[in-house]
Parts: sequence; C-alpha cells; structure tokens
Amino acid sequence: MKEKAFKISNPYYPYRIYKERIAEVASESVMLFRPSMVRDMDEAGCLKDGCVVCSVWPGYIADERNQRFVEWVTTRSLPLHYCHTSGHASPSDLRRLRNAFAEAVAVPVHLEDRDRFAALFAGVELHEDGDWWGMAISSW
Repeated sequence: MKEKAFKISNPYYPYRIYKERIAEVASESVMLFRPSMVRDMDEAGCLKDGCVVCSVWPGYIADERNQRFVEWVTTRSLPLHYCHTSGHASPSDLRRLRNAFAEAVAVPVHLEDRDRFAALFAGVELHEDGDWWGMAISSW
C-alpha cells in the first residue's frame, strides 16, 4: 500500500476475504501469514483447529526477536510445523538451474556475494534487497 502497487493486488480483489469473514472460511483455508498479523488473527477468531507452517529456518524462529511470535503460537496451542528449503545451493546446482532457463533474466536476491553470482552467470540483473523492480509478465 505504501508503494501504491495496486496493479499487483487488483486482479485478486474479487477473491478478497475480509477479516470479519475469515472465521467462516478458516476450516477450508490456507493463509500466508506474517507475525505482524497476529492481532488480526486474534480479532478474527479463526484459530480453532489451526496450525502454523513455518517456511523459515528454525534458527530464525529461535532468535530473540521472534520470541513474542513463538509465545503467541504457544499460548494458543497452535502446532508449529517447519517446511524450510535451504537457500544454500552449490555452484554446480545453480549452473544447472541457470542453464535450464538460459534465456531468462536472473536476479539474485538476499545474497551475501551478489557480485560473484553476476561473475559466474550470464544474463544477471542486480537489485538491492528491498528495492521494488519488475518486468512485464508478458515477456515471460
């Protein structure tokens, strides 16, 4: 909303479920969820029989900055399941993936050594973490 990037969300507008209706559809729903949404989930009263599937490395959850979230999950007796895939691919795996999509632009994100990635692979476009960028979907 801050960036006024409504063109991204507008196609989904007809499917929007407002907080007041979440409890009605909760038993047949999966929701992408961030810790910043805990108050909304409490207000919606939709957590009965729910669980949390965490897609981050368990070490991040153990970090003291996430303890309020862990306490929130625990006090609501929500089962916590981890489903994390490592972002630590080997150079040979990255090369195979890059070769499979040789014509596509590759944009490395959230790397410690972005410049090395650009040196190893062709067709790389570098962007800073957190910067908004885009390409026309029709070009895919």
